[in-house]
Amino acid sequence: MSGPATGDGNGSIPATLGKTALLVGLTVALMVVVRLWPPLAHAVNRVASTQTWQSLYGVFGADSGQSREQMILVGIVVVCFVTALVLVQGGSWCVRRLMTRP
Repeated sequence: MSGPATGDGNGSIPATLGKTALLVGLTVALMVVVRLWPPLAHAVNRVASTQTWQSLYGVFGADSGQSREQMILVGIVVVCFVTALVLVQGGSWCVRRLMTRP
């Protein structure tokens, strides 16, 4: 039997808190990289100037420069969060595979 009640590490509270802290930390780290690494910052600017992104401004009613900047920031946060989630889940899967190896 395994799961949250057994404390085997897959669903335990400390494991969940650790993954959550790692997820938040990795998301923030990725956001800092987007902000501080010039090639990635330029890529974000190129994406934000595409016709698709411009049409999103209209869909969400982003009329002012501030609301457009907020939309770009939300997009960066979502992309960084999803990337961090994939990395944490992939790392967790790798650790489980290594731990169960005979």
